[in-house]
Amino acid sequence: MSEVRQKILTASGRSIVMLYDSRWQGKILPVYFDPDHWQASPDTEILAKGRGTTYKVQCEFDRHAWVLRQYRRGGLFGRVIKQSYFFSGESRVRSFAEWRLLQSLREQDLPVPEPVAAMYFRLGPYYRAAILTRYIPETRTLSQLLSKQGNIPWSGIATAIHQLHRAGLIHGDLNAHNILIDKNDSVTVIDLDKSGYLPGIDLSSQHRANLERLQRSVNKVSTRPEQTQQKDWDEFISAYRNS
Repeated sequence: MSEVRQKILTASGRSIVMLYDSRWQGKILPVYFDPDHWQASPDTEILAKGRGTTYKVQCEFDRHAWVLRQYRRGGLFGRVIKQSYFFSGESRVRSFAEWRLLQSLREQDLPVPEPVAAMYFRLGPYYRAAILTRYIPETRTLSQLLSKQGNIPWSGIATAIHQLHRAGLIHGDLNAHNILIDKNDSVTVIDLDKSGYLPGIDLSSQHRANLERLQRSVNKVSTRPEQTQQKDWDEFISAYRNS
């Protein structure tokens, strides 16, 4: 499907730019990116808190729920300017970059969420942004599974990550919170903000760094015995290499 870029001038005089594919033509509204718009709905649910709150929302014209995420800074600088980023051109707007990356990966049948729409608006030399993706029901994060003693589908996790690496993805923050596993052990890798995409190039060192970051995250959140943790990681690495 072709992408649609739409610019809307709100009643307050703010210019909002939205990006979505053509099937949503005439349906996506600026208020859909505002958490306050969804607060009164009983279907709205807070999914995660961190640098910013992530919401599950339900739109009347889509039987699938959506995930709303506003872009927020982390770290010390984020305490000062939580939601604003310096505007250096639309091609570098984070929500648009992530939407287009998700769209490209989905077209290759890779295990990432389906993008719905992205938006940004200018505030002088800065901008704020948000993205909507389709919600994946009945999932748990890898971090949630690591807090229990049950089986973890390490082979499926390794295969999903290897598929993305083989396609040329360098995940910007590969950790145990950004890997979803559903009731059938299907794996989806989420939150591709700040990720790189360089197909056809040798990215061995970057992918190795990705895996090292994931291992640190797994070790940090896991409550499983140390011996089990090492066995888990060995199983993951073996499956990754054999994918």
